Amino acid sequence: MRKQKLLIWVAVILIVIGGLGSLLTFKSVFAAEQIKEEKEFDQQDVRRFHVVSDNASVEFIPTEDSTAKVEMTASEKRNNKYTFHTELDDGTLYIELKEKRLFKLFSFDFSFKGPSIKVYVPAKQYESLNIDLINGKMNVRDMQVKHAEVGSTNGAINLSNMETVSTRATSENGKLTINKVSGEISGDVTNGSIHLNVEQIDRMIDLKSVNGKIMIRTDEEPSNVTIDVSVVNGKSEVFGNETKHTVIGDGENRINLETINGKVSIDKQ
Repeated sequence: MRKQKLLIWVAVILIVIGGLGSLLTFKSVFAAEQIKEEKEFDQQDVRRFHVVSDNASVEFIPTEDSTAKVEMTASEKRNNKYTFHTELDDGTLYIELKEKRLFKLFSFDFSFKGPSIKVYVPAKQYESLNIDLINGKMNVRDMQVKHAEVGSTNGAINLSNMETVSTRATSENGKLTINKVSGEISGDVTNGSIHLNVEQIDRMIDLKSVNGKIMIRTDEEPSNVTIDVSVVNGKSEVFGNETKHTVIGDGENRINLETINGKVSIDKQ
């Protein structure tokens, strides 16, 4: 009996050792090696940005340098999984990160961390910003650009402290947060909430969500707006009043808010 117990314990120890060995081997085989690519461009030559990516987080960061820098960081596992391309053509800085077709068909990424693109932007007014992502979150802050159009199929979008004439943001699955952004604003989300925090709302605002609440917070009460709210399943509150139609002043600036499932709220912060 004692011998049998001893054999059982030996077997258990061997299994544990074998499991640890397999785990270490697994980690070694799939260990992610960090690779980084950088490109720099003279800010005087850059007037527009155009970013396209399959799977990456994208961040625009202000810099005091005189050059715009694009930095791509990715985990590489023995093979070149991504193709990264930057090109400056007639004032437009094109940035593209694509996953190779072979890896799209057979993708087993055990690092659980996708690539990232960081764009360091010198201070000046740019003409346009276009970002098109399939999978990945987006963060743009402290930027002057006339027209911004950004979209993500799966991923949160954060826009903050931006001076624009017009901004359009779309996401199929992901939260949309717009904080301290000037100009006309439109946003369209299928699954996700929309949060707009601004100084004033006397301007054109058009926000739509299928499944998600729409929350607007403003520093100042408006003086010249028409607010129309459409809600199927949820409440609509405009400055503490449960209403779906409000006219303030001459009502020249149109604010349209639509959601099927979710609350709509406009209030002073």
